[in-house]
Amino acid sequence: MNNRIDYIDILRGFAIFLVTLGHIIEKSGYKESPLFTFIYSFHMPLFFCISGFICAYVYDKRSFSGSSDGILRGGGKSFIINKLRFVIIPYLVWSLLVKPFFFYTYNGELNWMTSFRAACINNTSYWFLPCLFGLMVCYCAERIIGEYFKVKKTLINLLVIAVIAISLVGILKITHYDFFRSILSYYIPFWIGIFMSRYRNLYVLVTENKLIYAVFLILFCLIEGLFIGREDILLGKVVRLVCGVLALPIMFNFFKHLQLPQKFHNMMCYVGQNTLVIYLMQFSFFKGMLEIPAGLNIFYQITLFTILSAIMMGLILFIANVIGQSIYLRQILLGKSRL
Repeated sequence: MNNRIDYIDILRGFAIFLVTLGHIIEKSGYKESPLFTFIYSFHMPLFFCISGFICAYVYDKRSFSGSSDGILRGGGKSFIINKLRFVIIPYLVWSLLVKPFFFYTYNGELNWMTSFRAACINNTSYWFLPCLFGLMVCYCAERIIGEYFKVKKTLINLLVIAVIAISLVGILKITHYDFFRSILSYYIPFWIGIFMSRYRNLYVLVTENKLIYAVFLILFCLIEGLFIGREDILLGKVVRLVCGVLALPIMFNFFKHLQLPQKFHNMMCYVGQNTLVIYLMQFSFFKGMLEIPAGLNIFYQITLFTILSAIMMGLILFIANVIGQSIYLRQILLGKSRL
């Protein structure tokens, strides 16, 4: 992709590593571990914030100029068409074909209708991708409304965003579909990413101001330590959202100024450029994963689960590179027009 921002790719690579790490910890039987709780307190808001940042960056920098990576001319319409090709098509292929016909056949649990309901009705199959696409549609709606009425004032934009959110709440109340609940759960982090990309002053404040970095780090540690793990479900969700929002300036500031050895820098950029396939393919490894006996202390948990995550991601990227030799498989399975 042209005009990539290296530290954003590295940050996205770190975020998908946390996703994989969290899944491995859960599947290994350590869901009550403080490490698992810590990761889940901020990693998904971080991922959606990065996605919002990239969404606005791509829309503003590339939608109107065209490129060799699938972005077409024409603004919002071509942006959505592009995302249908490179997000929704892989999502449907994995949910409706790969998962039911390849992941389940060896244990005799093939049930295509179950997979169809999970993908198209209950949003329990690879839920992140339709949720992300829904948020992108909301962003395009806001942009199209703003461009149609020539709206440029921030307060008016915020009003449009609020109206879209209220509309989503109304649709959720009527349908009770988890798809809309997921969108609303990550609506704020996604739009924070949008605003960071859209407003230069906010971006500089978040990524350059050391005082902001220190204050948010202290607040994150306090709230994480005081509240995470309480039994109140509603309070837990609110605190996770607060922790996720507080983590955003910390992560963006830290990774923007992080200096890595060149080889590791390139490797993390590559991981960040392949988050979709890592997210999709990792679930095929979990079916045969054994629980690890209880009793590992936090040091051994971090060491063991980090190694397992790195190995799994390495295998996935190797398989993806083999699959990617076919232009058609690369498109429908990996969501990429080129390697």
